[in-house]
Amino acid sequence: MLKLLQPMIDNVSELVVDDHWLNGQIDMVREIVARPMNLRAINDAEQRLKEVIFKQGQLKNSLIEAREALKQMLAGFVDHLAEFADSTSDYHDKIEHCVEKISKADDITQLQDVLAEVIS
Repeated sequence: MLKLLQPMIDNVSELVVDDHWLNGQIDMVREIVARPMNLRAINDAEQRLKEVIFKQGQLKNSLIEAREALKQMLAGFVDHLAEFADSTSDYHDKIEHCVEKISKADDITQLQDVLAEVIS
């Protein structure tokens, strides 16, 4: 039984890298399992494993929520970037149109109209 439990403990330990509380719990389970087994030690190991599994589930949910928040933030950023690109494209088109009007202008009145358009 202990030979079956050890790879499971190792696997959980590999999944949890940065959580000090969880690593401490896993170390306690290892210590319990390393001692001679009696009913109390088995119950203690079971309780610790249940706590580790519960905490791991909470971490998983937090990671899923963080991933979704990041996806939404990136989608918003891309939307804003697309809007910015559209608005700069429109601005570029308007400036080209004004440059064309300036080159075709024959008198000062036409230039005043173009200048008013540029200012607006």
